Amino acid sequence: MKANSSYSSAYSKQSFWQKIRTLSGAYRALKYKAILLWLLLIDDEVPFLVKTSIITALGYLITPIDLIPDFLPGGLIDDGAVLAGVLKLADSYVTSGMQEEAERMSS
Repeated sequence: MKANSSYSSAYSKQSFWQKIRTLSGAYRALKYKAILLWLLLIDDEVPFLVKTSIITALGYLITPIDLIPDFLPGGLIDDGAVLAGVLKLADSYVTSGMQEEAERMSS
């Protein structure tokens, strides 16, 4: 599966987990959403078009170029909004097992 070319150079499993590790405990909800989207991405039951949206959202989180740069106070607000929007789109594919796993991994 190929991501949008603007994200493809930054989007990888390694860059995703590196970004997750950099988020402090104050961003636990953001980490939870990102991990839940990651779990949806690797699930075979999730349709390709939904996965494309997930890749785009996670790519937006990973890339340093954002509407609001991450280093500024409140810089992750836009990232959180993008993740929440895509999570709403993919909500019907979320299982309780995924929620438990994302909860465990984000704490």
